[in-house]
Amino acid sequence: MNINQAMAKDLTDSVGASRLLSRRFNRSFSVDSLHQLVKQNKLRAFMFHEGELIERTPDIHTRGKDLLFLYADLYALEPPRKPGRPSEGVSKDS
Repeated sequence: MNINQAMAKDLTDSVGASRLLSRRFNRSFSVDSLHQLVKQNKLRAFMFHEGELIERTPDIHTRGKDLLFLYADLYALEPPRKPGRPSEGVSKDS
């Protein structure tokens, strides 16, 4: 979804995203874990900058609670792998 077409009902904050992922993955998913996904470019995050909603880029430093997330991106996120278990037959390049 294009952020310029998003409506308020399509967005949530860091706490809401953390709760949604905790329910989806049936395990505790902290706000810090969420921000790690953003830093690793596995999840898009958005923020207001000078009154405009923009996608966060690595060169923009924010407090984590200032970030917004699209529900569609949260539902599309792959479940995390169990620690210490390699994924079966799936290469990172595929």
